[in-house]
Amino acid sequence: MELNGLLDQIPALIAPEEATRMKQLSLGSYLEAIQDWPRFAEVSFDFLEKYGQDDFEMLMKTAYNFYLNVDKPEYLGKVLAWIETSVQTEATFVNLYLQAALQKKLGQKEKALASAQASLKAAQEQESDTEMIEQLINEIRQL
Repeated sequence: MELNGLLDQIPALIAPEEATRMKQLSLGSYLEAIQDWPRFAEVSFDFLEKYGQDDFEMLMKTAYNFYLNVDKPEYLGKVLAWIETSVQTEATFVNLYLQAALQKKLGQKEKALASAQASLKAAQEQESDTEMIEQLINEIRQL
């Protein structure tokens, strides 16, 4: 076996769980890059189920990709459930915004408006830019 083949096996031998996690993360990034959203959704669900629900940044990035690129209600509903858990743990203007955006996409106008308004309030308290949130509120009101 050549040296490169041996080097490829080292992570799996030393830390097999981490090697599996990194391989799945890389596959998700690749599918995102080539915009294969159906496969991205499957890989992302699998990854988040195993590793990512406690990783706030990973969860927000994945949820935003689902909001922008995935239309299957069953996928969006599952991502929304994860975001709702995140909001219950610690509400931030970011996860409240994503909650509102997903609720909007799922046709949950009243819930979306309440979440977006909570996001706006949280952003204002942190003196953060509110333009995207205000735009989302206007879009929700037009439903």
